[in-house]
Order: sequence, then C-alpha cells, then structure tokens
Amino acid sequence: MPRCLGSALAVGVALLTAMAGGCGSDHAMTLLDSDVSAPPEMDVRYAFDIARIDGQLAGGRFILAGTVEDINAVAEETMSRYASSGWTLREQRMLPAEAKLVFEKGTRTATVEIARRRVDPEMSSAVIVVSNAG
Repeated sequence: MPRCLGSALAVGVALLTAMAGGCGSDHAMTLLDSDVSAPPEMDVRYAFDIARIDGQLAGGRFILAGTVEDINAVAEETMSRYASSGWTLREQRMLPAEAKLVFEKGTRTATVEIARRRVDPEMSSAVIVVSNAG
C-alpha cells in the first residue's frame, strides 16, 4: 500500500472512530440551541410548528425518545435544567411512570410530559410543547 494512502486511511479511521464514540452518549441539553431544555438521556425525534421571536424559541412541539430508568430522577434533573435557564416551575404532576412539568419564563410556557416505558425503559418518550402568550 502506498504511504500516502495508508496515512489517509489512518486519518479516516480515526475520524470515524471519534464520530462514532460521541454519538452514543451525546444528548443535547437544549432544543435548537435555545433556553428550552430536553430531559436527560433523551433526543428529539420529531419537531414541528417551530416559531422564534427575537431569536428565542417561542413555539413548537417536540417528540423525544430515550432512556428513563427512574421517572423521579429524570423529572428532578429536568426541573434543575429549566431552573438554571431562568424558568419557573408552575405545575408538577408525578405518577409512577409519568411526569408532567409546566414551566414559565416571561410570556412563554414550556410543558414537558415524560412517559417511562415499563417493559422497555430505553424506549421511553417525552413531549415538549412551547407556546407564547405574548
């Protein structure tokens, strides 16, 4: 094998390894680079009705999927993420396999509903609805 081809192959393998290594555990903490947080260990699968006002995420519906082993721990981490971004918890409803959290920030509301799948916790889901009253 020519030396330059071997070097190019080594660089290509290194890049693929680096990209693959990051894919499995790199979950976004916010939606669309905004101050709206995603629950831990969950990734957006679908997003629609997205609206921005003055650069802020002001509307949208987001369907997420991921692992939820302990619904209480996921809800607590989600509340912590929103609080650190300046959101206020307005409503909290906890059930054994579901959590509903409603946050407010200015004229915006973010409703987060998380459902833990008992049979397969790795296939749990969440829905986030962002709306703007202003």
